[in-house]
Amino acid sequence: MLLVFPFRDGSCRVVLYDYARAGAEVTEPVTLDEVRGGLARVTGRDFAPRGLRWSGRYRSESRQVPAYRHGRVFLAGDAAHTHSPAGAQGMNTGLQEP
Repeated sequence: MLLVFPFRDGSCRVVLYDYARAGAEVTEPVTLDEVRGGLARVTGRDFAPRGLRWSGRYRSESRQVPAYRHGRVFLAGDAAHTHSPAGAQGMNTGLQEP
């Protein structure tokens, strides 16, 4: 998966999921060489990124609830996992108790 959000100043935000690096620890720093290699693997092109202003790792699939049902309580959708920083907040802000 690759998402690129260009900004007016010529920089861009890149959200990259590189299966070759899926096992990296969340606490391991992201390097420019890793981003360069991931872009090349995912797209087949060298985009020659020149720098990182900020970087971080995120894994929503590793932060799901341990059980979707407990008694009469059932968790589904956004309530059952941490949402991706590439997505929206969805039902977390749209559903409320009466």
